[in-house]
Amino acid sequence: MPDGVLFRTRDRGVFRPTAAIVFEIVCPSDESYATFGFYFDRGVEELLVVDPARRSVEWYVRGDTGFVRAAGSIVLGVTETELTAEIDWPGGLS
Repeated sequence: MPDGVLFRTRDRGVFRPTAAIVFEIVCPSDESYATFGFYFDRGVEELLVVDPARRSVEWYVRGDTGFVRAAGSIVLGVTETELTAEIDWPGGLS
């Protein structure tokens, strides 16, 4: 189960049955990376993995056969660096 999802808006009644972006928050004994194949098979466009302990984010976009690391989101037009700077991380500033 993802920690969050973002859907695209509907285009004149066209239903998109899958999320544009899935958000996964890393925690101890987490299986975030193990779910990549599941999301790819269901047509998810991008994955965002957030690691609060490391205060980092990782973007992944669809490749030919699976998700590949990217510098940012094509859907949102934001980079990893920009997003990382905007997050109010637990425990104060990084």
